[in-house]
Amino acid sequence: MPENLVHQIVEEEVSVAECIDYLLAVLERNSRINFMDLLQGRDRQALIATFVGILELLKTQRVRVQQARPFDEIWIEQSPPQPTAAGAIQTREP
Repeated sequence: MPENLVHQIVEEEVSVAECIDYLLAVLERNSRINFMDLLQGRDRQALIATFVGILELLKTQRVRVQQARPFDEIWIEQSPPQPTAAGAIQTREP
């Protein structure tokens, strides 16, 4: 009789910081990204980390999210640089 084979599946952990870096890298190459395309093919942990990363980028005003109408596509794009009090352009550092 064959032995019972045991397979161990190890789930790779994805951090919010890694997702933020990924989002910013994608936005450097593209002017905007579709929210659903961004999540496609990701496991549950990566989905959650990506969503939290988007929320963090929104909170720090590094990205903006647009949706024309309810149930329409959601687009994520980099926020334009913010002017400082002296009128110089301030860039955001991660």
